[in-house]
Amino acid sequence: MRINGLPTLTLDAYVTSAQFAVDVAENWQSEYLQFLLYIVLTVRLVQRGSTESKAVEDRGPESDEEQKVGRFAASDSPAWARAAGWRRAVFSHSLSLAMGAFFLLSWEPSWSPARAPTTVSGCRSSRRPSR
Repeated sequence: MRINGLPTLTLDAYVTSAQFAVDVAENWQSEYLQFLLYIVLTVRLVQRGSTESKAVEDRGPESDEEQKVGRFAASDSPAWARAAGWRRAVFSHSLSLAMGAFFLLSWEPSWSPARAPTTVSGCRSSRRPSR
């Protein structure tokens, strides 16, 4: 069966195709970006009346004592939570740093300089470009 003059693909052929890998990578890119923005914005934004948000009067960064880092860290806290300087800064932002790294790494397949031309629909063209 042909649709628009193109042969149909079986599920096995599609799942093992380069187009499937591109589609999955693009989906992951958007998911990582969405999660990164969610992490960063929920730290900064406050919603009045929300049980999941800080009280409006408590907005802003918390003290080391409230966060239980530095000299206020518990004895079973991670070493980087007890540390000072750049190690505590990395620890404090570790989730957003990790998601940012995943987002940037998800672009790795698209760094290849030799990309096949695409048609308007986004499908890879099997024809060679005309000279």
